[in-house]
Amino acid sequence: MLSLPKQEEPLSKLQRPRPGSWQAAAWRFIGLWLIVSLFALVYRLHPYYHRPFFAPFQSLVVNAYVFFCGYGFFYVWLTYRLRHHARDDFADPALLALSLLRHAWRAVRSRSWAQWQRYWRSHRVALLLRALGIKFFFVPLMTVFLAEHATGASRLWQHPEPTAGGLEWMDWGMELTYQLIFLCDTAVALVGYSCESLWLKNRTRSVDRTLSGWAICLMCYPPFNDVAGLYLPLDEGGNMLGLSSVTLAVLRGLSLVFFAIYLWATLALGVRFSNLSNKGIIARGPYRWVRHPAYVCKNLAWWMEKLPTMAGLHNLLPLLAWNAVYVLRGLTEERHLRTDLAYQAYCERVCYRFVPGIW
Repeated sequence: MLSLPKQEEPLSKLQRPRPGSWQAAAWRFIGLWLIVSLFALVYRLHPYYHRPFFAPFQSLVVNAYVFFCGYGFFYVWLTYRLRHHARDDFADPALLALSLLRHAWRAVRSRSWAQWQRYWRSHRVALLLRALGIKFFFVPLMTVFLAEHATGASRLWQHPEPTAGGLEWMDWGMELTYQLIFLCDTAVALVGYSCESLWLKNRTRSVDRTLSGWAICLMCYPPFNDVAGLYLPLDEGGNMLGLSSVTLAVLRGLSLVFFAIYLWATLALGVRFSNLSNKGIIARGPYRWVRHPAYVCKNLAWWMEKLPTMAGLHNLLPLLAWNAVYVLRGLTEERHLRTDLAYQAYCERVCYRFVPGIW
């Protein structure tokens, strides 16, 4: 009885390389390298990023760039082999950057900028440029904030200042808790802004296209909030109402409760965290009850912190104005997100923006 030769087992998906995967990955890496190199060049040369405020970020830029140049290609190649689909090419930042350069070169050779202008104004390129603008602005800020809170938490942990008395130790513990809350918050935010990947499934789907949406958001961050703070100043301390130490401790504890819920909202967003962007609709965590829990809790925490300083209208009105700014942030975000059918369905399930049962 003759036996047929045993057929070879087909290679698994992980073992079988895509045709031309090295070349395709190389082009994608070149496009990504151009974007990262442009960012690094501006960060290193622009005088704004040489202010002392950005010192923690400057110490990181060169190391991060060298790491990307050394290992970025292997990440791109693995992503192309294991996570790539043909539809992803339409929104691939690397391919769009290369295409943008190709159209520019053709315009220079033909001395006609009509085709270049049409491509520049296309939806995909406009989305890419807005998304890169968000990353360019927020990544340095989140890096600095993360470094500040990490330094603060480390200092408090290693050198506790209180020597006697329960309230001193309570203040120390509350300050440490505050630093740890925002250490986690800024860490999540930094990942959300800087790491956009097919592995994380957090690609930007849309970006707010309105001037009002950008203006209201950016006025809450440096350097724009420095200017806004000149007109809407908030007292940084002082017990102008003469409250007891116990009352002050209770108010501080309540502010930490609200900040903890704020952190919960950030963790619920996870790698999809980003301002002015839609990376996918989230309905878990505190987003199950209101659509803007982070803004609500941050403003309530500010009230707990600033209440002892409320000695008159000159203290009250600026805080109310900042509350109004965050209400407008919520409304402008919804105006943008409502273009997504998934967010429209989410709004039908979660009816209240800020206060359950009221609004």
